[in-house]
Amino acid sequence: MSPSLTLVDISADDPLFAPAYTVLIELRPHLTKEAFAALFAAEKYANWTSTVALLDGAVVGVANWRLVRNTAHGFSAFIDDLCTTAQMRSHGVGKALSEHVIGRARALGCHDVTLTSGNQRADAHRFYLREGYENTSKFFRYAL
Repeated sequence: MSPSLTLVDISADDPLFAPAYTVLIELRPHLTKEAFAALFAAEKYANWTSTVALLDGAVVGVANWRLVRNTAHGFSAFIDDLCTTAQMRSHGVGKALSEHVIGRARALGCHDVTLTSGNQRADAHRFYLREGYENTSKFFRYAL
């Protein structure tokens, strides 16, 4: 990680919200800025955190994560999005964001950190395995 890389949590009214959105749409091109803002405002996302990675003041990565309780994992952190700008991949940004969420989850008493990754994202899968994540299940979706 670069010494000038910093990680901060943001809110929808933060000046970093718009640049964070431009990074996030590299992973989630279907997501409108309004829909992203609505996630912050919705009460059901009260345990949701958006952490951005800043390099010399520019947003170069985003991790959106939340605290969940379920029968499969007990109390855990779930990473919805972990993305870096295309030009900053393999420069330690994703690693820094992942380690940040893991550290926060550990401090909060979580049992684990989980995430999903699209089947087509082979590079991301290699990254997660290298960082110590285990491929423990398949994720299924029923579209409505």
